[in-house]
Amino acid sequence: MIKKVLFSCISVLLLLFVSCGEIDYDKTMYFGYISPDQITFENGLIFIDYGNSQIVKFADFDSLITVPICPKPNCPHTDENECSALGINGTIFVYNNSLCWLANEMRYDDVGNLTDNTTLYMSNTDGTNRRQVAELEGYRVSGGAFVYDKKVYFCATDVEYESEMSADYALEYLYSYDFSEKKFAQIEFLAEGYNSGAYIRGSFGNALFMIYQGTPELGMRENYDEHRKYALYNLENNELDILDKNTVSASEDCLICFNDDGTVFVRRLNGEEICISSDRIIAQTANDYKIINDILISSFYGVAYDLKTGTEYNLNNSGVVIAYYNRKYILKNNSTGEIFAVGERELLTSTS
Repeated sequence: MIKKVLFSCISVLLLLFVSCGEIDYDKTMYFGYISPDQITFENGLIFIDYGNSQIVKFADFDSLITVPICPKPNCPHTDENECSALGINGTIFVYNNSLCWLANEMRYDDVGNLTDNTTLYMSNTDGTNRRQVAELEGYRVSGGAFVYDKKVYFCATDVEYESEMSADYALEYLYSYDFSEKKFAQIEFLAEGYNSGAYIRGSFGNALFMIYQGTPELGMRENYDEHRKYALYNLENNELDILDKNTVSASEDCLICFNDDGTVFVRRLNGEEICISSDRIIAQTANDYKIINDILISSFYGVAYDLKTGTEYNLNNSGVVIAYYNRKYILKNNSTGEIFAVGERELLTSTS
């Protein structure tokens, strides 16, 4: 199993419920899509609240309280120069009890060519003591990051710009940064072309699950699916395995796949395949699926499927299910950033 970065929230949460003290991380959890702006832990969550000045917040699963990570009591969280919860943007992750982020910047080089640059920053877990660690010139980071051993893995794009507003030809790579050797490394070429993209969408055993694509001509949207690939990159033997099945996500060491007829099935690490018998769980909506507590969940479409019993459910809450903790499901209101907990009977209603 993949060794993951950890978390253990301070038990006395926050000074007067106004600010969050420094957090000790234990375990990063990966439920489906690996988000660039949200990190889920065993008993908490750190995320960038884009609806509130892009402020970084911490949500505690025990107290169900959400606050900015800034350690200053009574801080108004309005001035980036004064508040450590502001000014953090890009792809966030945690390494060695430090909050890290990969920030993209578009700039012109010495001869006037437009180029991308990505900078790796680190700080204390409350956003203080920020420092620049390294810079990756000529690339921008796409999607989330995955920490394994002493490295962080991410997808990076090399864009051949024609202008600031044009849809340009690009090359997609899997990259890593080694914290022990203090350097970036290009791991694998993935794709090239127009309409390109590459994303880490989850983990499966000791492998990263990725989706990437690129079309040879601009505007080839009708053949987009033909150029999309699904692959596993093994972090132990460094091999890339292109999957022959249509696979849209990886969650709780399961691959969520679909057949050519649109039916969905789940493949476990042990090779077991579970066919989903439901007219509502289909390939067209599978991007939203995640597996939490052995239940396939789509918060967006309000449907769930118990992989053990084959029972289909309706979801009864409007929040997004993000974790299962202390026998309750943790949901997040993406509009407010607040979290709440519900039991299984409150969350799920059988459709039969």
